[in-house]
Amino acid sequence: MNTIEKIPTSALELREMFEEQSEIRISASLEDFYQIASELDYKIQFHQSEIIIFDMGKASELHELLAANMIGLLFIIFRNSNYKVYGSNRSVYISACQSAFEPDVVVVSGKNETVKYRSGDKVYEGLTNPAIIVEVLSKSTRQFDLSEKLDCYKQINSLETIIFIDQAKVSVSVYQRTAQQNEWLNSDYQSLTQHLNLKNTPVYLSDIYLKTELS
Repeated sequence: MNTIEKIPTSALELREMFEEQSEIRISASLEDFYQIASELDYKIQFHQSEIIIFDMGKASELHELLAANMIGLLFIIFRNSNYKVYGSNRSVYISACQSAFEPDVVVVSGKNETVKYRSGDKVYEGLTNPAIIVEVLSKSTRQFDLSEKLDCYKQINSLETIIFIDQAKVSVSVYQRTAQQNEWLNSDYQSLTQHLNLKNTPVYLSDIYLKTELS
């Protein structure tokens, strides 16, 4: 059985697999990942020669609202600059740890730099120069996001800021690169009245969590 045949294509197949385990890891190539990811209606990860599928189910309304709020806030901040804001359909490739992830929000400064893979008449690509990445944490991905994925993100030379938004409670964790090589400053915010700063612009948690059950 090849890699593609091992990947569940329907919600029923996926649910049956998760009855026995909380995550699925399948040996695969990066080319396999890009081909498969474009054909599925759920999110998968690629890390160190494995496709990883977490028991996330369909993204919750809260998850979607938080991601949409961040896209809107970032668009306002960067609308008159060369920064571009994307949703979760843009894959990010990290060569340093041979991984490809699909963040909830990606911001790129200037021209997109990508790696491209061709399968038949289709071309798949992954961004290599994100400036800001936003992830909305879920119960099933939290541990992976805050450990292996975070370590990988920190190895992206162009990356300036990493933002993790909790959907279980009001909590935002921000990692910002400093002027020192390989040094990151972590700041945590847990009140709607607090704000983080992006490009000298305050972003209030009350706006991040606007119109959600946590506001």
